Amino acid sequence: MYTIMRTGVGNRLTKAGKRRPKCHNTCIRKKRRKKRKTKRTRKIKIICDTNVWYGLGDGTISDSEILDRSSLVATQVNIREFTFTYNLLNNEDLARNAIKAAFKYHTIERFEPPLIYLKRLSDRRYRYNTKKEQSHFMVFTSLIARGHQIDDKKKLDFKKECENEKGNLESAAVLFNTEAKKIHAKIKDKKKHRSENTLELNRGLIDLFVQNITKDHGLDEKFDWRKIELFEYRPLGN
Repeated sequence: MYTIMRTGVGNRLTKAGKRRPKCHNTCIRKKRRKKRKTKRTRKIKIICDTNVWYGLGDGTISDSEILDRSSLVATQVNIREFTFTYNLLNNEDLARNAIKAAFKYHTIERFEPPLIYLKRLSDRRYRYNTKKEQSHFMVFTSLIARGHQIDDKKKLDFKKECENEKGNLESAAVLFNTEAKKIHAKIKDKKKHRSENTLELNRGLIDLFVQNITKDHGLDEKFDWRKIELFEYRPLGN
């Protein structure tokens, strides 16, 4: 024979004449508190700017400040910047410690270039050989982290590589800044202009970038833009 008893967490069946142990409700409450605590302390993922790794490397950023609450994400952009930094010529220890920090503290990595990553989010059938295209950056920075140095005879060649990389970025910046000046010159009502929704324009620009980099179609018409909402809302040039 069974009867219904109130336990504080809903009705439970128990054999007539027998009471549940007093610890039953306490155990349930402890489990629930533990579950809530786990949810509250779930670590957030931080996609790190390269300066974060420099800060962790030289100690200006304390690892205890962020590692208890966060999982740090290293990216292809970080590794590429480490590969072509003048610091390897002018401040070798600073660069090495930053690279070591990235390898030590990161928990997740994205070693596809950003626009390739967007393309693969949009089209799972798109093929990109990350190992073939990106492994040389990883090999180079891994050697630097382990104490290797750029040979004195190769430093001039390395400097030229850094200059080429910087030149490519500056060319893109000049293009954007030139177009921005043209747009600004056409603005008659700044207040009205600021209130306009440029979201579709930003999306079209991102789509065009993906096409140019992948030499393929851009993002799918049904692409879920919520996956990159911070990217698409980011003001151009900032």
